[in-house]
Amino acid sequence: MARLLDGGKLAVRRTPGLFYLLSSRPINRIVKPDEQRRYGLRLANALADARAGQPVTAAMGDWQAAFRCLKERNGDYLKPSNAVKLEENRLFSANIDLPAEIPLGTYHLDVYLARNGHVVSHKTRDLEVHQVRLERWVANSVNAHSWLFGVSFTLSAMIPGLTLGMGLRRDSDAC
Repeated sequence: MARLLDGGKLAVRRTPGLFYLLSSRPINRIVKPDEQRRYGLRLANALADARAGQPVTAAMGDWQAAFRCLKERNGDYLKPSNAVKLEENRLFSANIDLPAEIPLGTYHLDVYLARNGHVVSHKTRDLEVHQVRLERWVANSVNAHSWLFGVSFTLSAMIPGLTLGMGLRRDSDAC
């Protein structure tokens, strides 16, 4: 949902939840503008297939720009120009900080190699986001037995507090 200028809401469909455009330098210095448009290497391309859930009126203004601004402010659409580290001529690495509340599932990564302002290679990879070990056990426990998890969590928080309170208690008779 995007919040409109008049305080209303607009349902927006067919947009990516996350759109990260990572590069080793500013994109404008690496890839020519026509190549950026062709391969979708601009934040504006995240909304290329966006559709409003209701008819758009003139009073709504440029809802796509407002939606993109909202996504950028929330950290869902990013364009850091120093996120990719080049190592030697062929190796690169990038650290991607994903939001804690990211939905589990498969995310698609498009990797482009550019030389002299042109894209010379493109690979698509999938990134699986899933819970592992302890996180999965906790999530499954919470979903299956929420009341039991709530009681045990409360007791586990009370016991250290009670122990510390008793251990650090001062005698009222001491001077």
